[in-house]
Amino acid sequence: MAKHEYDVLIVGTGAGGGGVLWWLCEKWQKEIKRIGIIERGELLLPSHARNLPMMNTDLLWRYFNTVSSPLPGAESDYSGARQLFAFGGRTLFWFAFALRMNLSIMEKWPIPIEEMASYYNIAEQAMNVTSTFTQDSTFTEILLDRLWQNGFSDADHIPLAADLMPSIYGRIHTDIFNSSVSFLSTALNLSPACLWLTTALCLSLAPNIRH
Repeated sequence: MAKHEYDVLIVGTGAGGGGVLWWLCEKWQKEIKRIGIIERGELLLPSHARNLPMMNTDLLWRYFNTVSSPLPGAESDYSGARQLFAFGGRTLFWFAFALRMNLSIMEKWPIPIEEMASYYNIAEQAMNVTSTFTQDSTFTEILLDRLWQNGFSDADHIPLAADLMPSIYGRIHTDIFNSSVSFLSTALNLSPACLWLTTALCLSLAPNIRH
C-alpha cells in the first residue's frame, strides 16, 4: 500500500469511514480516483450482527462482549463503555436507532438547521430509516398512548435504520438492519473507474484486492 499514491485515504471503516466512501463513490462514479481504506480490526462480519440468522439478543450481547474490550479511561464515568475494532466498526452492533438531534441543541451550531436537515434526509434515505418498524407493537402503542395523554404530543414511533422492503422488482434487499458494511458494499457496487479498498484484514487474505 505504501508504494501507491491515493486521492483519498480513509482511516477506519465505521460509520464515518463507510459513509465517506459511499459518498465519494457517488460523486466519482465516472472519474478515475484511487481510494485507500485502513482498518485496524481483523474481525469481519458480512453485515449488522442482528442480520445473522444464528443471533438472538442474548447471543448478540455475549458475542459483542467477547470481541470487544473495555474503553480505556472510561471506568469512572462510563463503566460499561466498550471499544470494538472490526471491519464495519461498532455499527456491526448498534441498535439501529436513528434519532435526529434535538433542534435546541443545534441552534448555536455554525451549520444552519435547514442545511443539517438536508444531510439528515440524505443519510436517512441511504440507511432506509423508517418509523413503521414498531407500529402495531402492543407495548409501543400503549406507551405512546400514555405519553400523548400526559401532554407529550411529540412522542412518536422510534425511527430505525431497517430495510423493510421485500425483495421485489429485481432489487436486492439482503439485510434488514443497516451497518457501515451496507455503505461499503454499496460503494463497491457503484464501481468507480479505479477504487482500491485496502484494509488490514484484506491485506492478510489477498494483498491485491482491487475493484
